[in-house]
Amino acid sequence: MPFEPWHHHGHGHDHDHGGGHDHGHLQINVLNDADAARYIEAWGEHPTNRMTATMAELEPRDVVVDIGCGSGAALRASTGWVLKGRLIGVDPTPEMIRQAKEKVVGLSDEAQFTFLEGPAEALPLEDGIASVAWAINTLDHWSDPAAGLSEAHRVLRGGGRVLVAAEDVDGRMGHGDGAISDPEHIKGLLAAAGFRGAEVSRHFEGDVKMILVRARRPWS
Repeated sequence: MPFEPWHHHGHGHDHDHGGGHDHGHLQINVLNDADAARYIEAWGEHPTNRMTATMAELEPRDVVVDIGCGSGAALRASTGWVLKGRLIGVDPTPEMIRQAKEKVVGLSDEAQFTFLEGPAEALPLEDGIASVAWAINTLDHWSDPAAGLSEAHRVLRGGGRVLVAAEDVDGRMGHGDGAISDPEHIKGLLAAAGFRGAEVSRHFEGDVKMILVRARRPWS
């Protein structure tokens, strides 16, 4: 059965390939095509994508949602574990989605992938569809991280797990400023969104360092 996205009522899509999109009065910053291409070149295949997939304890039938999927590298790295499930990428930038779709064309497992345009704060997915949701090097780009994590909670089924990962930059998460780069603050945001058991871990691969915050949605 083909995958059909679910859309929030009242959240229209503006396909201007740049600037801001207004999703129900929430201003979403969308990269233009040139900036998206530069971002993909610099970060699209960053090792933290593969590292997160490795740490996610993926299972063959998992349904994974990558929030802010970029060119889809983390999802493509997941195919060795997710053999019969779904790999769903969501990104607000049309050029990211275009390139992500292009990169899976012709793969033997192409049918597992779905890429949808939308912001973290209004995921175009139905409730409880996923068993895993992650955000890799993207949380500091969200207009409203608390709302985005609440959306991750909504699309996860009971027992589902969420992972927030970012490159470790001088002990902070990514290149964001202030509280959003503090893993303890992210633990608090996850708890406020309804997740439980949040924990922080640090990982290394060569010169690359990553901070990972993970938690679970309770069964009830």
